[in-house]
Amino acid sequence: TTRLFFRAGGVASLDEIRRCDMTVCGPKITARVKRWLALRRFRRAFAYIVAGRRLRLLLRSVRALATWRKTLSALRIYARGFRRLYRKVSADRHATTIQAFARMVPRRRHFMSECAAVFEAREARRRELVLTAAAIGAQAIYRGATARRNLHRQLAAAERSKLRRALALAVQTAYRAARARAEAARLRRALLEVLIPQAIVLQRWWRIVRAEKVVRKLRSVVDRVSGEHQRLISELLSIQAACSAPSKPAPPTPTGAAAASRRRFEMWVTLQIGLADDDPNHEPAFSGCQVFSARSGVLRRAGGLLCEYFSDEANVEAKTEDGHYRIHRSWKHFEAILDYIRDGSCSLPKAYTPSTYDNRPATTEEQELLEFVREVGFYRIGKLARDATVRLLRCRYADSPRMLELLHTRGLMQ
Repeated sequence: TTRLFFRAGGVASLDEIRRCDMTVCGPKITARVKRWLALRRFRRAFAYIVAGRRLRLLLRSVRALATWRKTLSALRIYARGFRRLYRKVSADRHATTIQAFARMVPRRRHFMSECAAVFEAREARRRELVLTAAAIGAQAIYRGATARRNLHRQLAAAERSKLRRALALAVQTAYRAARARAEAARLRRALLEVLIPQAIVLQRWWRIVRAEKVVRKLRSVVDRVSGEHQRLISELLSIQAACSAPSKPAPPTPTGAAAASRRRFEMWVTLQIGLADDDPNHEPAFSGCQVFSARSGVLRRAGGLLCEYFSDEANVEAKTEDGHYRIHRSWKHFEAILDYIRDGSCSLPKAYTPSTYDNRPATTEEQELLEFVREVGFYRIGKLARDATVRLLRCRYADSPRMLELLHTRGLMQ
């Protein structure tokens, strides 16, 4: 007898399989058998297709080899007649070569004789040019020495004339000073001897002198306080006038054949903005150059400097080696200006507080706005310059409504 030993739970697994429910397992078994039959039919069909393709490729290869063999036989038969033809043509060519060489010899001798005459004339002309250049050099040296002697004489005469004028001026100054001292002494004598004022007149005169001194001191203090204000207002007015000035007229548009060869700016252009390191307006935090891209049509519609630059066809080829249009200006605020040109709005600069490892110094909102107004004035963008000017004046004179009213009357707050 054969004994079977199952693991733990093995007999229970067999009993579970024997007691399976065919209503549940029947569909699974049927689907499995159908899948196996479908795979078997597919694999047989795939094998037949692969075998057919290989047989067709083999048939094409055999037919191609037969075609090549027939063509090679025809070429061999055709090439056997070339040797006789080559010998016949070579004989004719050798005779032609000998005849051409025989005809060439006398013509070459005649040509060499003519070349010798030409070379001799060329050498004579070269020697004549060398002699002429030497004569011109000697004449130039002589004329230079003569001109230097005349210059030294003129400088010496001018120095003597300058010394004589200085001596005459000193004598005239001393004479006039003596006359002025004598006149002052005469006036003092007349004041003391003839026009002796009364005590009240002297007191009034002294009070007037003291009042004039106080007025002069007050005027100097006012000038020191209002000097910066006057300079700022003058600068803002000049920027506003430059932005309001009409742009240069664009050159006339060519027509006909000139329009076909007309040079135009590309649709997208790149601007390289930055200052050199030795420029007095250079800031270490904004060193180097930055590249910005924009549409040339948008820059022309912006007006001002950019419109004039990109409306002139003479500037089409004024590019750097990298293909950028160079503008020597700081790029600190150019991104905001370019946003305004593209979209019609931008965020005005604010005060800056540096971080721990930042080399850019701290600035107030007034300083940032003044720099921004100057940059906008350089590009002559009127609407943005007016908006930034209004923001700057409100920031500076926020505590003085009267000053803002006066600036509004002058046209700076509109």
